[in-house]
Amino acid sequence: MTGLEVLSFFINPNGRISRKAYVLGFFLPCLVILELPSLLFPISGPWRTAELIVPWVLLWPSIAISVKRFHDFGFSGWWYGAILVAGNALYLAPMIALGFDEPPDIAAEVPYYGDGPLTGWERKVLSWELLAGHPLRQASFALSNSILYLEGIILALLPGHRGANKYGADPIVGGSEFAG
Repeated sequence: MTGLEVLSFFINPNGRISRKAYVLGFFLPCLVILELPSLLFPISGPWRTAELIVPWVLLWPSIAISVKRFHDFGFSGWWYGAILVAGNALYLAPMIALGFDEPPDIAAEVPYYGDGPLTGWERKVLSWELLAGHPLRQASFALSNSILYLEGIILALLPGHRGANKYGADPIVGGSEFAG
């Protein structure tokens, strides 16, 4: 692949991509870039800054690549937009309805987790525990995350439409894994 083809893979929502291209070119790298560091290292200093910036940098590539996978199934990319809106609306609706509380100081709320900065997995466990007093928020958090993660897993596991469709040629034909 040339540099322009790589750039097009990440920013152009037109065409189709195969499961292999989705998993190896996007899904697994995103898991490694987004989840692994936050699960292993304390979220402070440069890790905290990266945790805030990287998702915004990956926002458009994730949309463009997911839309291409939807195209491989023969669906419009707007269906992906509907899933994003639904997942985020489920997360935000209880906060809007019940009001936004100040984020609690996790170390003060749960002192038995130690004095140092928390790793991402510790923070996720604590966030879940702190939401326990808000069952509606806890349910919406779980449901919205389930929808968004399930969408990524489905795009990674299900084969696309065989043969050409209105979004382009079959990305498997010719071994290119990509089709414009």
